[in-house]
Amino acid sequence: MKNLKRAPKQVIESLLPGLSFQNESDFFLINKKIRRKKPFLNAIKQGEQVVDFISIQVDYKNSMSILDVGCGDGCVAAAFQRRGHKGRYLGYDIQKQWIDRLTKLYNKKNLNNYKFRYFDIYHSYYNPSGKMSDTEFKFDFEEAFDLVILNSIFSHMTLPVIEHYLKEASRKLAEGGKLWCTMMLVDKYFDNSRLNERTTNTSIDSDLTPYKESFTLTAHNPEEWILHDEHKFLEIVERLNLKVLKYIPGYWKTPRASLDQNHQDVFVLTSSKT
Repeated sequence: MKNLKRAPKQVIESLLPGLSFQNESDFFLINKKIRRKKPFLNAIKQGEQVVDFISIQVDYKNSMSILDVGCGDGCVAAAFQRRGHKGRYLGYDIQKQWIDRLTKLYNKKNLNNYKFRYFDIYHSYYNPSGKMSDTEFKFDFEEAFDLVILNSIFSHMTLPVIEHYLKEASRKLAEGGKLWCTMMLVDKYFDNSRLNERTTNTSIDSDLTPYKESFTLTAHNPEEWILHDEHKFLEIVERLNLKVLKYIPGYWKTPRASLDQNHQDVFVLTSSKT
């Protein structure tokens, strides 16, 4: 029985020679005690799935400069690094312990193209004691970026905050750059009667509750999960002179029909001026 439990480690080590399963930092993962997905394979999968979708939906090149808004515990950064990303990567988050650990990990490995920054931005659910306003925070980064990632960010933001973030992100796009973002839209694909079939999260309500200009699935903590009206989001896109390159409905609301479907809805945006 003990040998069977060790088998997955041996398989991974044979596929990735020179890397020790025992030292998870070799896979660019922070300590499992504080990361979001504690089991090793779950942490790997979390980042790999996002990078898979980005690779399919964006003309990704490993020389791209990337801004990862709300980079979390670094699972996406880790997946990029495991694939040999050579361009600049800047990730920021509102959780200081993650940023501190990521900075230490990447500095130790002399990966100077990877940088992480902490900002104490207010969020009613994730950072209620935050000192910085979520509608006034500026992307005052010196460089421009080929790709801005906003993964599972807009599903926790109200529309005014989304508009502010899109405005700031588009301001930092390099010529021809793209915004890759996920959210949960109420549109023609949405079927509220199937909501409970698509989740095992017991905190999610069985019905939508109006919240500001949108809806929430967690009335007790509205900004834990927010759904937005399709037309209102597209009005924001138009106001900011952005163009929709791709829209792929997520399988949270419609049966999965293709490999490019993420759980949440995906938009690939670019400036309409380019």
